[in-house]
This record gives sequence, structure tokens and C-alpha cells, in this order.
Amino acid sequence: MPLFDEGPRLSALLGALGSDDVERRRVALMELADLADPAAEREVRAALGDPAPQVREAAIGALVEINGPAYAADFVAALEDDAEPVRQAAAAALAECGATAAPLLTGRIAHPDALVRDAALRALTKLRNPHALAPALAALAADPDSGVRKSAATMLGWLKAPDAVPGLIAACRDLAPEVRRAAVGALTFVRDQRAQKAATIALSDPDWQVREAAAELLGRIGLRDALPLVSAMGDPYWQVRAKAAEALGKIRRPEAIAVIGEALDHPVSNLRKCATAALGEIAHPDALPYLAAHRDDPDPDVRKLNRWAIARVKDAEVS
Repeated sequence: MPLFDEGPRLSALLGALGSDDVERRRVALMELADLADPAAEREVRAALGDPAPQVREAAIGALVEINGPAYAADFVAALEDDAEPVRQAAAAALAECGATAAPLLTGRIAHPDALVRDAALRALTKLRNPHALAPALAALAADPDSGVRKSAATMLGWLKAPDAVPGLIAACRDLAPEVRRAAVGALTFVRDQRAQKAATIALSDPDWQVREAAAELLGRIGLRDALPLVSAMGDPYWQVRAKAAEALGKIRRPEAIAVIGEALDHPVSNLRKCATAALGEIAHPDALPYLAAHRDDPDPDVRKLNRWAIARVKDAEVS
């Protein structure tokens, strides 16, 4: 039994939804979300048609709290809203609706409006529903909008479905760099050996963020040939070199020690951290001279990693 009668408060909040003040209507909906009282359903749903986008967004939040899955169809309709914040709120709401929302969203992947297609794919990303695999692959391969193709690649990565790998590999050659980045990143989640060739080629991509993602992917899937990653240690972008160092540490190839050791002199401490950690992971005696020469690195985190790496190498020698 509630300690307080919320009836008067509910009545006051419902009355505030008829105010001429946009902020008052928005705040009323936020408080109705806190109440989560099904008695407010009719008025809150009506607020989805409010002329102010911030009010429509708040209405979606209130319906989520009242009983989200029951309003999945309303949220799907809100994906077509003119305001991006409302579409984002609808996508987030649908992600909380579970299996109820999946078939409704899947149907929107073929919507004529690219903004709706993109919002549907973003919502499906969190649902990880396998029924979205085929339409997402179709969108990745043929959608005219690069933003939609990017969202399709991201969603396929979250699915971690082996059947998505050929489509993602093909997308590594997409004309749009943001799609190539998303495709390589998605393959990082899938971790399929079939991606090795595409990732190795992507190490030479004109976009440095694609090269960075490719280096990470090669470390995740365990590339045995260190040469492509050793070459990536000469990339002009330190971010790519950092991921290459991490990957070389994961595959533990001693032939990479010299090129990783050179990175210990780089001015960016994040790269020095990755290089130091990689030498510790390789744990080969040839790494000791490089580590010993950099015991007094100016960054305390690098010095801490240096001590750990030296201990790892010495432990490996004993064993």
C-alpha cells in the first residue's frame, strides 16, 4: 500500500500537459515517467503528437517507464519523426522492448527515408536479433546512403554471425571510409579467420582509422605472419602504430621486438605504453635491452608497465 496518495499529483501533471508552456509540458512528462502510472497512458501517448520535439521525446521516455514493450508500435512510428533527438529516443526505447520490437524494426530497414532506415538499424544493434541478418546484409551491400551502410555494418558486428563475414569483407572495399571503418570494426567482433586477407589489405587503406581498426583486427584473430604488422609500425599515425604494437604483443613474435623497441622513444606516451606492454607480452630476452634503457620514462604509467614487462621477460627466462 503506497505511503502517499499520488492521485492529486497525477491529476496536476496531466493538467500540465495542456499548458501553453513547452517546458512545463516536458517537465510534466518527465515526472509522469517517475510515476510510471498506467492511468496516464492516454494523455502521454497523445503527447507523441505534440508540436514541440522536446515534448515528444519526453513522451517516449514516459511510455518506456509505464510499459515500454506495449508501445513498440508507437516507438517505431516515432522513427519517422522530423527531429533527430526524437528518432534517437525512439531507437533507444525500441532497444529496451526486446523481441516485441524486432519484426517491426526489420521492416523499416527498407523504408524510403534513409533517416528511418538508419534509426531502425541502430535500434536493432542492441537487440541482436538474428532475423535482422538478411536485411542488414542487403542494406550493407546496396543501400545508397553511406550512413545506413555504416549502421548495417555495426549491427552485423554485434550479431557476431559467421554468415555476415563475406558481406563485411566486401564492405572493407566500400567507397566511403566510414563504412570501411565500421566493416573492419565489425569483423573484430566476429573474429573469423576469413577476415585475415581483408584486414591485411586494409592496413594500406588511405584512411588512418581504417588502418588502426585493421591492426586491431589482425591482433584479435591471431595473424601468424608478423610482417604486415611490423610494416604498420612505420605508419605516420601513432594511433595505428599503437594498435600494431598491441597486435604484435598478442601474437608474440620475437622478430618484431626491434621495431616495437624503437617506439619506446616516441613523444606520445600512449604509444610508449602499448609498445612496453607488447614487449612484456612477447617476453623474449631480446626485449630486455630496450626495456632497461627506458626504465626512467617520464610517464609513471609507462614506468610501471616497464617494471611489469621486465619481470615477465625474466620469469620467462627462468621457466
